[in-house]
Amino acid sequence: MRTAIVVGARQSLGFRICRQLLENGFVVYGKDFASWQNEQCEENWLYIGRNANLHFDYVEDEDDLLSDDVDFLIVPLIDFYKRYYSKINDQLLNQLQRIITKPSFSKTTVILVGPTAIHSRNCKISAEIEDLKINRKNVKEYCITMDNEQGDGAIYYKTSNIAHKWTKKELQNYDEIAQFLIEKIL
Repeated sequence: MRTAIVVGARQSLGFRICRQLLENGFVVYGKDFASWQNEQCEENWLYIGRNANLHFDYVEDEDDLLSDDVDFLIVPLIDFYKRYYSKINDQLLNQLQRIITKPSFSKTTVILVGPTAIHSRNCKISAEIEDLKINRKNVKEYCITMDNEQGDGAIYYKTSNIAHKWTKKELQNYDEIAQFLIEKIL
């Protein structure tokens, strides 16, 4: 079975990605920050929380997000940008920086799903995420234009790692975005 870690698994897009992965037969390791939880997170989790292929843990400062032999590490950055908590963003960045130095990292594809540059330019985390991506061949990036979960929007993705050519796909909501992402990695 293919495996994936989803960071922010109980958040808006993270939850939908977990659901799509499970529906496609993945073993999913959901990770989230305890201080970030609310009623909506709890309610969403009841929908998929009893799946035998789903394993959930809260992320602590000293925990590593990445374990050995994981196929994908998926980080829906859009959730981190929308619900900006500096402590959680700092924890995420520290975790990602530690992961990059692990030998097992070279086997894992990292998928970052963030806002377009115009929507992220005022956020402190943007520059640090850009630094993490430099010279990393196993990082795939997707950018979302929508400001809300149900409105019209689009997702942009690179068609080649060599050329900086981006392709646009019109999507209507986060459910369609999650489905599209999983189709791209299958």
